[in-house]
Amino acid sequence: MTGLTGESDINRQKLVNESYKMKDVDLSKATHDACGCVAAEEKHKISQGQFIKSIIYGGLDGIISTFVVICSIEGGSFNPAYALVLGFSNLVGDGISMGWEIT
Repeated sequence: MTGLTGESDINRQKLVNESYKMKDVDLSKATHDACGCVAAEEKHKISQGQFIKSIIYGGLDGIISTFVVICSIEGGSFNPAYALVLGFSNLVGDGISMGWEIT
């Protein structure tokens, strides 16, 4: 990054600061555009993080639905053996709802 190099750059910086203090958007844009600077291109590696959203949401869905099943068993004062049956059905249901793909 280069700093201010001349008196015109210092004057431009003062003008930018004043436009910011006055909340004058048009003047701020004009002074920033006058420098002829170009924004740096952002380079993202999309392939590395494309599944993270699905992993997070899928994990949260699995945790919350399992918690609901266990709370329902306890709240209904059912036999704890029902936890196995309902837990297995929860596992199958979650698999189907997440788009289980058979290849």
